[in-house]
Amino acid sequence: MHSHISAEEAAEALREVREHQARAILDSGLVPLWYFVGLGLLITAFQLTVELGSPVVIAVGSVASALALTALVLMLRRKMPLHVHRSLWDRRSATLFGGWLAGTIGISLAAALAAEVTGMPAPAAAGGAAWTLIAALTGRPMMNGVARRMAAKVTAGPR
Repeated sequence: MHSHISAEEAAEALREVREHQARAILDSGLVPLWYFVGLGLLITAFQLTVELGSPVVIAVGSVASALALTALVLMLRRKMPLHVHRSLWDRRSATLFGGWLAGTIGISLAAALAAEVTGMPAPAAAGGAAWTLIAALTGRPMMNGVARRMAAKVTAGPR
């Protein structure tokens, strides 16, 4: 027995699928807060090692940092509840992310320069700590903005 569905029923089913996909993107958060904090702490620890360590400490710290970064990225890939298709990244989403990244780096460089001028012993690490704080406070809201754009693309369907 063959069942036939009307064009209206098919359109409604497709709309529901797109809404479900859009909701999944919005609920996922795309990149979890722990990743931003972990990356910032890793950057800060590496900078502190380079600024304050001996050549042996720097060498060991560099290898440890590379291994820790690899572990962090692998954990992100494994723990992410959703992997969105690259076609959902559009120019505005990339601009939002790129602007956020440039802004956070600029602020952290300004913090490092201020730490240098005031004579702090590890100014680059101070900049890394500033980046960690900024990323922890603004990373998720920025990624939520990207997720809203992606969800809107899914809901709108192909063009």
